[in-house]
Amino acid sequence: MQKLFLHILLFSYSLLCAHASDVKVCRVNPSGDGVSNDAPAIRKAFEECKKDGHIIFDNATFHVESVLQTTGLSNVVIDLKSTLLWGSNITYWRANGLPLGYQNQTTAWMFGGDRVTFNGYDTGTFDGNGQLWYDFTNGVSNLPGRPISIMITNTTNSRFTGLRFVQSQFWTMAIINSEDVILDSIYVNSTSSSSAPARNTDGVDTFFSNRITFRNWTVTSGDDNISLKANSTNILVQDSVFHGGLGVAIG
Repeated sequence: MQKLFLHILLFSYSLLCAHASDVKVCRVNPSGDGVSNDAPAIRKAFEECKKDGHIIFDNATFHVESVLQTTGLSNVVIDLKSTLLWGSNITYWRANGLPLGYQNQTTAWMFGGDRVTFNGYDTGTFDGNGQLWYDFTNGVSNLPGRPISIMITNTTNSRFTGLRFVQSQFWTMAIINSEDVILDSIYVNSTSSSSAPARNTDGVDTFFSNRITFRNWTVTSGDDNISLKANSTNILVQDSVFHGGLGVAIG
């Protein structure tokens, strides 16, 4: 009996080791010069580890000077303890944003997949360099080409935790064509330090999505804190705090 139990233990251990060896690890390293575009390195890591992968960002500031499209992920874990700083070239972003497919909105990062875990550990930060946009738009609400920080699209059975979003360019987040997604412990703060308002800086907007949970959000924004738009069903907002803004909006 003891020998059989030992064989079972050894077999279980070998299965665990085999599973661990199937996970590909991709580390994202910044250029380090404070000038170069780190977007190509980010895109490469997501492409190489898009299936059964573990993507780890070095603890540094990454300069994102061009759009990111990382879709079709499958069984991927992402660890972000660093800062993603979006570039200041307004002309580029207005001309190259990726389409949301709703009105004239675009995004700086199109993100999607199945069984994705995105960990921010309460330190991983998206910095949209938003003050540049608030001053540029000077109160104009829906300026074409003003990008959403991240669009979560065609995403299922996934979880985003402990992420921070500061000075978003426009809406902080859009969720579209997604189902069974949990977003927990998310911090959003988009405020202007000049006379130009941080207008239309929604915390998150949902479209054509089902069973989306927003839990433990803290949002300071210049518009809707959470907005449920077209064909949003079974949306749960739980244990969240809103400062300023319009609270939870329908439509």
